Amino acid sequence: MGEKMSEFSTVQIAALVDSPKALVEAASVTNSRVLPLQAQTKKDWDHIRVEIWEDLGRVILFPASSSTERRIEAAGVQIVCTELAGRIDSLSSSDIGDDAYTEEVKKEVAGLVSAVRDALPRHIQHPIRIFDSFGHQQ
Repeated sequence: MGEKMSEFSTVQIAALVDSPKALVEAASVTNSRVLPLQAQTKKDWDHIRVEIWEDLGRVILFPASSSTERRIEAAGVQIVCTELAGRIDSLSSSDIGDDAYTEEVKKEVAGLVSAVRDALPRHIQHPIRIFDSFGHQQ
């Protein structure tokens, strides 16, 4: 019998303008559900990892450990934004060129990183590390 799969809650939003409210809700779910489930596993963790998967319109939060690259989370929460996925899809199917595409995607990610930095530390009392979809810490 294998380990139990991680359990992720989803906060669905249509527009990026709703991301601050969604981040507060994600923080609440992290505090009330994710962290208690993580505590039950007895696996050590030392920060909340936030991954931004702009092409899928997702911001994912879960407990992680600096001591291992393996995923150890028992649960997490993801914000799914229809508008973000649509914007990235529109950019990828446009003829703006690779450099312009990269710059536009960087702007979208920077906006989300800023929103995460503004919202989460006030609501989650643990270190937060933010990563883009390439695994680069922001």
